[in-house]
Amino acid sequence: MKPRSLIFCLLITLPTISVAQVSDSIYYNRLYYVGKLWGHVKYYHSEVAKGDVDWDNELIQALESIKTAPDNDAFNNTLLSFLSTAGDIGDASGFKPSFPDSLNNNTDFSWIQNDIFSDSVQSILENIWDRFSPQDNVYVNAGSAGNPTFNNDNGLYESAHYPKEHERILALFRYWNIINYFFPYKYIMDQDWDITLLEFIPPIVQAQSALSYNLAFKELTTRINDSHA
Repeated sequence: MKPRSLIFCLLITLPTISVAQVSDSIYYNRLYYVGKLWGHVKYYHSEVAKGDVDWDNELIQALESIKTAPDNDAFNNTLLSFLSTAGDIGDASGFKPSFPDSLNNNTDFSWIQNDIFSDSVQSILENIWDRFSPQDNVYVNAGSAGNPTFNNDNGLYESAHYPKEHERILALFRYWNIINYFFPYKYIMDQDWDITLLEFIPPIVQAQSALSYNLAFKELTTRINDSHA
């Protein structure tokens, strides 16, 4: 075969060997569980709590591999690599914090047992809670009247009206987890907060402009049924 003919054959066959992309539905389902995983580590992992790990940036770095992982095994390998960046978990002090009745549903970790996670990922997530001890956390502080403040949750994109996709996802995960762990009236919302996360992943990811992104986020805030949103 002449060299020119060989090059032509390669060109027409290359598209058939390109890497397959996962469907949007698979990607959105992954993001749902990654959002819960990320928040779990953010508020319960001893090293992340100290600020020794830039947990926001680690998410940003992991999201592309999470999006393009061709199957669930590759997805879980990405999660294992992501979780490893949090570092070793400190030793538990032997006691867990007490929660008011309104926040008891925040310690429902049944999602960890979902089949989307490998046994290895489940084990790490369970170990984070088993070895959790109350400690200062760089991501949440006691403000006036004891209300929590989240002053370190404004980095990376604070000056951008239309952040990039991975930064939009970070913003969604920040807001959702703040409400999930610290909003005392979550149990009386009109809609389950988990369902709200599933609902708003697509419009946040798909937002094509600053306007569509901000409108999606504004609609998200209405789901907590509180004027302080």
